[in-house]
Amino acid sequence: MAMKHKSVSTAHRVKELIETFDTDRIFSTQELLREINFGSRNSIDLALTRLVKERIITRLARGVYAKTGVNPDKITPVSIATTKAKAFGKTIYSSGVDASLKVGITSDEPVVCNTGMDQSKHINVYTFYTSGSSSSFKFDNNTILFKSASHRKRELPDDVSGIVLKAVWHQGSSNIARTKVKARFIALNQKKDELQDFRSYIRNLPKWIVKNLYPAIA
Repeated sequence: MAMKHKSVSTAHRVKELIETFDTDRIFSTQELLREINFGSRNSIDLALTRLVKERIITRLARGVYAKTGVNPDKITPVSIATTKAKAFGKTIYSSGVDASLKVGITSDEPVVCNTGMDQSKHINVYTFYTSGSSSSFKFDNNTILFKSASHRKRELPDDVSGIVLKAVWHQGSSNIARTKVKARFIALNQKKDELQDFRSYIRNLPKWIVKNLYPAIA
């Protein structure tokens, strides 16, 4: 009887807490565990399953939920990935895949990945760089991939210079003969201070990028 009482108490606390959330808030099981600080993971999972059946909340991905009635525009690969990463203490960043698509520096092979920054692209794998280990999970009919990346690669800013350099880095040294032409064109068409940023960022990148790009824009 004691176990049953505890399960009911946990379910009540979970429901009460979720009722305080904004309608458009996307949340994780891990958040509930931290905020409630009561009951087992299993009892919270059971409570969430019950709330899904009652249509009080909607399951968006494994361990990720929102209240029923959430604005559909709020449910994006970016928002789901951010919530999932936060649940496990990770930070995510835009990837070289997304950077390549944004500036048109891509290989001749079909592009099958995108971080989800451009929602008009109907592709089924969304890639993000992360400070933690690599992992993946399903969201709707898509796969969200967290790809472990070095500090230098993650920290390139999401301005034009950073995006171009992230794209070149992602395409790799084997494609530098082709990608440096587009990168140089973009760099030299920026404002003076933006070009200075470009030069500044390059100095901290791998030698093959420095060797091929820095002389071209010096």
